[in-house]
Amino acid sequence: MELSIRQTVILAILVLFLGKFINKKINLFREYGIPEPVTGGVLASFIFGVIHFMYQFDIEFALQSRDELLIIFFTTIGLSSRFSTLVRGGKSLLILLVIAVAYLFLQNLTGLTIATVTGLEKPIGLLGGSVSLSGGHGTAIAWAPIT
Repeated sequence: MELSIRQTVILAILVLFLGKFINKKINLFREYGIPEPVTGGVLASFIFGVIHFMYQFDIEFALQSRDELLIIFFTTIGLSSRFSTLVRGGKSLLILLVIAVAYLFLQNLTGLTIATVTGLEKPIGLLGGSVSLSGGHGTAIAWAPIT
């Protein structure tokens, strides 16, 4: 079964609301800061997996606009940060920032070195560096078509 873009977006919204509902009911998820999309997404993945293995029925989602939406999502996350919150972090946050930036450079240096040694293009080295290691799998999926 192949879902259209509209059906995929509607299902994604329903999964998000399912995650919000579950997180509201289960205090443990709120206490450990589990995001609602993760809660709903893991449950939806489990349900789709059970359907696949029990009934040999596959559901395919429309992914045409996925990459653009991922880039928009990760770009807008930074817009919610506030400078006053950063200042409250003080010395501890500054130390964490220095360490994080150093690791970003190390990740990219490692990725670029491996890309050079194996004969791959340099953007692939960056994709294997901080893009995926610090940005996560969603960032890697969003930037992979560009490399």
